[in-house]
Amino acid sequence: MHEESRAALGFDPTPTGDVNWFNDLNRRRTAGPRSPHHRILDSNANESTLAVHSGTYGDPVTGSVGTPVFQTSTFLLDEASYRAFSEGATRDVPIYTRYGNPSQWSVQEKLAALEGAESALVTSSGMSATAATVYALTNSGSHIISAYDVYGGTYNLLREDMPSAGREVTFVDPADPAAIAQAVRPETQLLFFEGLTNPLLKAPPLREISRIARENNALLVVDNTFLSPVNMKPLDLGADLVVHSATKYLNGHSDLTAGCVVGRRKFLDRIWAQTLRFGGSLEPLSCFLLERGMKTLPIRMRTQNANAEGIAAFLSGHPNVVRVHHPSLADYPYSYLREDVHGGYGGMVSFQVRGGGRGRVEADGRATDSLYGNQPGWHRITGEHACQYLAQLSDRGSARGDRHSPRTDPLFRGYRGPHRSDRRSEPGARRPLTRKRAIMRNSFNTSGFSEVAHEIRENPREAQYRYGARARFSPARGVTAHTEPALLGSVKSARDFRIDVRTPDALGASLGSVHEPTPLDLALTAVAACSLKTMVGGGSARGITFESLALTIRAAFVPAADSSDLTVPPAGLGYRIEAEGAADAAVLHEVLDQVRSHSPNHRTLTDPVPVRLDLGGETDEDVAPQAVLPPLATAGAQLLTRRVRWVSGTQFESTGADGPHAPVLRVDQPKQLTGVDWGPNPQEYLLMGLASEVALLARREALLHTGVECSWDVAARARVDIRGLLKVDTSVPVPLQDVVCAVHPAPAPPGSSPQDWQDIARTAVRRSLLVNLLAKAQPVETGLLSAVAV
Repeated sequence: MHEESRAALGFDPTPTGDVNWFNDLNRRRTAGPRSPHHRILDSNANESTLAVHSGTYGDPVTGSVGTPVFQTSTFLLDEASYRAFSEGATRDVPIYTRYGNPSQWSVQEKLAALEGAESALVTSSGMSATAATVYALTNSGSHIISAYDVYGGTYNLLREDMPSAGREVTFVDPADPAAIAQAVRPETQLLFFEGLTNPLLKAPPLREISRIARENNALLVVDNTFLSPVNMKPLDLGADLVVHSATKYLNGHSDLTAGCVVGRRKFLDRIWAQTLRFGGSLEPLSCFLLERGMKTLPIRMRTQNANAEGIAAFLSGHPNVVRVHHPSLADYPYSYLREDVHGGYGGMVSFQVRGGGRGRVEADGRATDSLYGNQPGWHRITGEHACQYLAQLSDRGSARGDRHSPRTDPLFRGYRGPHRSDRRSEPGARRPLTRKRAIMRNSFNTSGFSEVAHEIRENPREAQYRYGARARFSPARGVTAHTEPALLGSVKSARDFRIDVRTPDALGASLGSVHEPTPLDLALTAVAACSLKTMVGGGSARGITFESLALTIRAAFVPAADSSDLTVPPAGLGYRIEAEGAADAAVLHEVLDQVRSHSPNHRTLTDPVPVRLDLGGETDEDVAPQAVLPPLATAGAQLLTRRVRWVSGTQFESTGADGPHAPVLRVDQPKQLTGVDWGPNPQEYLLMGLASEVALLARREALLHTGVECSWDVAARARVDIRGLLKVDTSVPVPLQDVVCAVHPAPAPPGSSPQDWQDIARTAVRRSLLVNLLAKAQPVETGLLSAVAV
């Protein structure tokens, strides 16, 4: 079989320009995955046509009009397979059914077409889809917002499993956008809501919620099980991803259990990788059944819409019914839903009867309470909260004093209370694990960068790494610096690394322990580690296998005449690289040239980068003095040194030059948003150092000029445009851009005016060594200290 006939349409081996330096970014991803034999219809086709024909596998041998069942675990490995392995495209080529199977691709293409999405993923159940999505798109240390009355399985996942996985969850009323907005935190990554809630059929205002998510760089996931893509398309309302329990409407025959996730390919690839680890792939026969069921989805939904409206109307006039919950009724409180749906509200109806669990409604002589089941249909509800778990009721304060609470409702007789993990106050109860540091799960790997290289051509916003750090000086503790959540396009990390910082104090005392780093330690580590990781990447692109790699950076500073502090711009920097690898010195020098041109922090030093001062809405451009720097060998210069060595593929370690008591700093390679619970990445270290130094200088200036001790908060933020880094667009600068330093007292010193503390902040920033390091071009000497080929 020819290689071209097996390569999926989403796998285009055609080179796309000079992007080979960082990784082999010579391909692009489109929609899919799918093979050339899967039928792709125009997105404007009729919905019923899409349901029947989209994704159908046209068998080239038999001409079968329906998708065959590819009941196999493995596939022939040929050149396309091996290239997919090497280039990270294993989702696009049939290799192993857990990775992908033409039966899965058929039903996934149909799902994507119906939801109007780039890609889809089928899983073994709705909860498998939900769990994989939540884990793939959040990190340890992150925050999730969801609804009190979300489906019980989802609620248990969020309440029971997320805290032990290092993720915090806040539950809110899904119909209250103000409560949702108030619940958002800087570390919020995910908002998870249902198109219609289970069981009360509340309608979250998805347009408003999507705006809240977008403004806070979080992702919105919508469970569309109750409405189906026939009635509502959440992606059109601003959602990032849609999940379904395909067991219900999508299949419609009560003969399989399945789930799915639908959305942009960049997110689906990450969820796919998580599904591989969870083992939740859908087997081929179930894919066949699900695709068969979806062919009648539009017809079935129209009938179920009409039937549910008729039942709701009948129940609303029944003397034994207290209340009916259905969007078709005039008293339905969420009227905005009618603007978001297309023709109906699904087949779900919930209602309350007189007499609680003892009440009964009879229609045409038959008891409707016998129709309870787990498929779309009627769910018996005797009270507003009767089908929710006690943990859900307790969280929203409904278990006490409610007429139909689990403690009083007959449906809950024999209920022995929540699992022990709900009893947080009891001795020995399991408590959520807390983690000081955050890691990025499933971040972009080699194949992911190919995805990024394609996307940023079409949407430059996806190319922006945005980093931030904060430092706070308090008289009681000194300076503590920490990272802010990093962003890549719309993907947010939850990194939160905290470091106590030491620096010589101008008034004679020394703040902090000698085991703590100074701001300069952080900055030099940032420069050295960034250059070293660039060398690792450049060496990898040239096939170099490094046995060991280290970089020593030294900075020369001239002490000010009137102080023991280093208060004038640095006199220059230089670093030497020690390398052992399977390459001669000439090749290593070529890699070193890549360091000079493509290391962001190196270029930040050699290219002037303006630093703006933010004092509460107003910014001062380029506040650093226009000083001319002396050469590196200036007489009387004081040398500060850090040595960074490569520990593993993504990790570096920085040590000082003053013996075993020097603080050790661990650095993550900034190849993604990222980390493996090791340390901040170089850009974050640089901004932490900048914020720390300015906080200490503001404290010192305030003491010198007012004699008042107070706390200071400083935030340093910047971005890196990776189009230049990846050579996708060589005209884009590589260094840090839009560097902003925000300085504020916390609170303002008593008796001081805003002008007083603003002058102090300006003086602190102007005297900052690190501001000068960024804002002025530095003479940086680079070279190989040793190069040993092994």
